[in-house]
Amino acid sequence: MSKYVLVVMLLAVVCSAQEKPHEPYSYGGYGLFGSNKHTANFQKLPNYPNCCPHFENGLGYGINIGGHLQYNMSNWLWVAGRAGYSSLGGTLTALEQSSLTTVTTSTGVEQARINHTITAHIGSLTAEPMVGVEPISNIHFYVSAPIYIGIQRTFDQVEKLDDNQEGIFTNGLRTRNEFTNQPLPQANSLLLSAAVGVRFEVPLTKHNTILLSPEAKYVYVFGNISSAVEWKVSSVQAGLSFRYSPLIPPVMKYDTIIYRDTILDKSYDITAIQYDIVRDSTNVIEEEVGYNTVLRTTERWFTTKKTLPEKRPHYLQPSITVKGLEADGFEKNVATVNIEEVVGYSIQPLLPYIFFAENSDTVPTRYVQLLPEQCQKFEVNNLRRSEALDIYHHVLNIIGRRMLENPTAVLTLTGCNQNTGTEMGSTDLSKRRAEAVRDYFVKNWNLDSKRIKIKSQNLPAVPSNKTSPDGMEENRRVEITCTHPDVMRNVILLDTILRTESISSLRFYPKVKTSSGIKDWSIHSVMSDSITKVLQGNGTPSEQMDWNINNELKHAPHDMKEIAVRLTMRDKLDSSAQVQVALPVQMITKQDREKVNNKYVDKYSLILYEFGQYVHTPAHLAMIKYIREHSKPTSTFYITGHTDRSGSAEYNMQLSTKRAEYTAKALELPVTVSKGYGKEQELYDNNLPEGRMYNRTVNIVVETPVE
Repeated sequence: MSKYVLVVMLLAVVCSAQEKPHEPYSYGGYGLFGSNKHTANFQKLPNYPNCCPHFENGLGYGINIGGHLQYNMSNWLWVAGRAGYSSLGGTLTALEQSSLTTVTTSTGVEQARINHTITAHIGSLTAEPMVGVEPISNIHFYVSAPIYIGIQRTFDQVEKLDDNQEGIFTNGLRTRNEFTNQPLPQANSLLLSAAVGVRFEVPLTKHNTILLSPEAKYVYVFGNISSAVEWKVSSVQAGLSFRYSPLIPPVMKYDTIIYRDTILDKSYDITAIQYDIVRDSTNVIEEEVGYNTVLRTTERWFTTKKTLPEKRPHYLQPSITVKGLEADGFEKNVATVNIEEVVGYSIQPLLPYIFFAENSDTVPTRYVQLLPEQCQKFEVNNLRRSEALDIYHHVLNIIGRRMLENPTAVLTLTGCNQNTGTEMGSTDLSKRRAEAVRDYFVKNWNLDSKRIKIKSQNLPAVPSNKTSPDGMEENRRVEITCTHPDVMRNVILLDTILRTESISSLRFYPKVKTSSGIKDWSIHSVMSDSITKVLQGNGTPSEQMDWNINNELKHAPHDMKEIAVRLTMRDKLDSSAQVQVALPVQMITKQDREKVNNKYVDKYSLILYEFGQYVHTPAHLAMIKYIREHSKPTSTFYITGHTDRSGSAEYNMQLSTKRAEYTAKALELPVTVSKGYGKEQELYDNNLPEGRMYNRTVNIVVETPVE
C-alpha cells in the first residue's frame, strides 16, 4: 500500500513541476438548474379569497446564472464571490373533496373535488460570498451565504374542478377565485440563506487556463418568503461553472522586419482617399524557458492599398406596373377598374347600456351628446356607413328620436354599480348615474320627466364576472328599458356599397434603375382627394405588393373617375424621381345592375350573448325569424362567430364555433356556411365594455342576386 502512495506523490510532483505558473485570481460564470422545495402552513393569502383547507408543500424549478470571481489564498484554500440571477419559484397544490361545495353535472348535483393551486414567481438578484478548500486534486468543497434581493415577487392562484369530474361551479365555469400575476402580499424583498456544495474541475486547455466544473449544492433559505404566512423554500441545484485562470505573462521578444508597398485603386462609392492594409505576414515562434514562455515575433511584410474617389454618372429611373388580382389569386392585366353599386340593409341590435367610469356619475364623452338644436335635425339613417360602435355611441340620440316618435312610450333607467371595492353597496351612486342619463333626455331632447322612471341597485340583474377588471367595468352601467318595443328595436340602415366587379386587389410591380442605390421609396394610391393609401419603406422595395381596394371603397365617393398610382424613389445622394399610372374607373350605376348581375348585401349581428353562452335569446330568435322572412332560396349566407378576450384561445374558439353553428341550424342551413374565429379577429375594441359585448356576437351576411 505504501508503494502506491509513493507513486501517486511522485506523479503529483512531476505534474506540478510541468504546470505553468498561474495568477492567483480567476474569473468566469456559472449556470445551475434548481429543484425548489416549498413547505407551507396556511389556508390562504391575505385579501385573496381561497377555499383551500390547508397548503402544506409544493415543488418548483428555477435557474441560477451569473458571474464568478475567485482568489486563491494557497494551494488548497480559496475565497470567491458570485453575483447573478436566481429563481426560487414553485407551486403549492392541495386536492379537496369538499362537503360544502357542490357542482352541477349532466346527471345532477354532486360534491366537488377541487384542485387548489398557488404558484409563486420569485426572481432575485443574488450576491454570494464563498469559502472553499481543495483537499484532493481538482475536487473542491465549499460553503457560501447567498443573499437574495427580490426583483419579482408575484403569484398566480386558481381553484379548478378535478379533471375526472364533470360539471361547473355556480359561476358557470370550471374555475373560481382565479388571479394572475398578483403581487405577493407582504413579500420579503431580502432573503438570507446558507449553502454547501462540491465541484470537480476539468481542464479544457493545455496549460489549465480554462476550467470546466460540474457542480452541485444545497441551499437553505432562512425565514419565510412572505411575512404574512408560514412559507419556506430550499433548493437543490446542479449544473456547470467555468473559470479562466490566466498564466503569468510570458517574456516577449520581438524581431520586426517591415517591407512597404502601395497599390492604387479608384472607387465610385467613396468621397475621400482611403488607405487599407490588404495583407500581412506574421511569424510567431514559442519557446519554453523554465516556467516561462518566450515568444519571438517577426512581421515579414505588408501592402498598403490607396483608394481614390471617382465621380460616377448619375441616373435614377423608377417604373411601376399595375396588375389586377382576382379573388382566387389569378393575376390579370387591368386597363379599367369596374366598380359596382350594391344596395343593402345593415341591421345592428341596439345595446341599451350606458357604461360609467369607476366612482363617476358623469356620462363619458365617447357617448355623443347633441345640443338641443342639433337634436331637432338628428335622423337615425344619417348614421349609415358608420361602424357598429359609432352607431352605439349615438344610443342616447337614437332613443331620444324614437321617444319623440312614440309619445306614449315610458323609459325605465336602472342604475347599477360594480358592488366591490370603493363602489361596494353604493346604490346612491347607481341612482345618480340613472339621473345623469335622464337629465340629458329632459334638457336636450325635451322629454317629459314623467315619462322616465328611475331605479337603482347594486349589480345588474345579469352581471358580468365581478372579480375581474373587465367584469367590474361592465357592471358599472345604466340599463335602459321601454314600454314601447319600437323604441328599443334594431337599428336598420339602408345604404349603397361600392365594390370592385371582377378583381379583389391591385398588385404593384415597382422597378428602378439607379447609379447610387435606393435610400427610401413610397407608393401613393389615390382614389379621391381625401382617400390615399400609402405603402413605403427603406432600401429597395419588394418585387411585388398588394392593395385590397375594397377595404377603402366604403369611404369612396360615388362619382370617382380614376385611381392614380404614384411611385416616388429617393437615392442615396438624396435625388428623387417619380412616376404615375392612372387607371380609369367605370362606375356601374343602379340602372346597369341587371347587366352585371348585381347583388343585395344585407348584414345582421346577434349581440348580447350571455357570458360563455351560445344559446339564442328571445331577441336573437326575433332577428333570425326576420332573416328567414327576408331571404330567398337563391341567397348565399356567410355566418361567423366571435368572442371577447376573456378566457383561453382554445375555449373561445370552441364557443364561437358553437355560436356560429347554432345560428346556422336555427336558419335551417348546413353548418358548413358557418365558422368560428374565437378572439382571433377583434371586431371591436376589447378595452371598452361595449366593445367586449359587441365582440360576443354572430355576424350574418346575406347576398341575394337582384332579380
